[in-house]
Amino acid sequence: MKSEGEQEFKEGGVLPQMCGPIRINQNLSHAQHGQIRQLIIHRAKISHSKNLKSKSGVYDLSETSNGLSRIRLFTDFFKSDQADWMFEQLLDELPWKQRSHRFQSEKYLEPRLTAWYGELPYTYSGTTLQPNPEWSPALQVIKQQLEERTGYTFNSMLANLYRDGHDSIDWHSDDEKSLGPAPVIASLSFGDSRNFELRKKPPTAENGDYTYMEHVRVPVTHGCLIIMEGATQADWQHRVPKEYHDRDPRINLTFRVIYSES
Repeated sequence: MKSEGEQEFKEGGVLPQMCGPIRINQNLSHAQHGQIRQLIIHRAKISHSKNLKSKSGVYDLSETSNGLSRIRLFTDFFKSDQADWMFEQLLDELPWKQRSHRFQSEKYLEPRLTAWYGELPYTYSGTTLQPNPEWSPALQVIKQQLEERTGYTFNSMLANLYRDGHDSIDWHSDDEKSLGPAPVIASLSFGDSRNFELRKKPPTAENGDYTYMEHVRVPVTHGCLIIMEGATQADWQHRVPKEYHDRDPRINLTFRVIYSES
């Protein structure tokens, strides 16, 4: 039997809504009120945290006025021996670089290495990646198989190299204007396993408070594929958090379609 915080998100299911309001005895002291409030917040976070089964399938996250948010998970999109070869080729062929960003006049380095491929530039977090249409041999093989087997076509790809468990990417959505409405993002993983997490964006009235929002965790493994579709970028954020135990390198290829903004 699973504990409250270990509920699995069933294939084809939709995350449940929060239960009704919790009433607190008004005769309690200020300190007791504070303790109970923290307990309620903690329990709310647990009840909205779901672990996706490590099973291939289609998972509906939510449905709003923006449309249906859906992810497709393929746990063994590439077999282990294929994934081994691809990992080694990508590690050697791609022009990995640690990029910097500026936030409130402070400059910081991304906690990972990246590489960009595509005929158009791509701008995110105030940084513009210049066009790079010369796809490496391994990338051409991967892209061809990805398109043939999923039915989607892509014209660009952002690669991430997580060198160890301390490398990460923070909460964000791939919702830049250049990606168009309802972008499809196909995310391939090679190397060590990591946790891929999603959280639902709060309503405007919540002023950016994610406390009570749904949270989904997906273990991504060697050779697996996640496709984010529909309103996922409009209604959800995702990240790969830091981990504080030993992790070997992981390469993540995120294929997308990018459009000219001119």
